Amino acid sequence: MKKNKKVYNYISSLFLILIFIYIFFTLFKWFFVDLILENNSSTKNAVVINEKNIYPNQNISPRDFSYSYSFFVNNIEYKGDSQSSKFSPGDTIEVLYLESFPSINRPAYYLKDDPESLKMRN
Repeated sequence: MKKNKKVYNYISSLFLILIFIYIFFTLFKWFFVDLILENNSSTKNAVVINEKNIYPNQNISPRDFSYSYSFFVNNIEYKGDSQSSKFSPGDTIEVLYLESFPSINRPAYYLKDDPESLKMRN
C-alpha cells in the first residue's frame, strides 16, 4: 500500500512541475526569445509578402493587420510577422534570426529603442 502511495505522490509531483513549466514558458516565451535574439542573432534582409496577419480581438471592420515577411537561409524559406501595419508587400526590412533555428526570427526594429524604430511599431 505504501508503495502505491509513493508512486502516486511521485506522479502527482511530476505532473504539477510539468504544468508549472508549461505555464512559465507560455507566459515568458517571448521575453526569452527576444533576449536570445538580442545577443546571438544574425541579420538578413527580408521581403514583405502579401500574407496578412490579422490582429486578434478586434470586432471593428475593417480589421487591422500586418503583412508577413520572407527570407531565405541555405535555400530554405522562412517567414515571420512584420508586426507593423506600416509595411506594404515588396518592402524590404531587416530581420534578426538564430543561425541554428532560422524559424526563430523577429524584425530588427522590434528590438531597438531608437526613435526611428519606435515609429515603426503600431
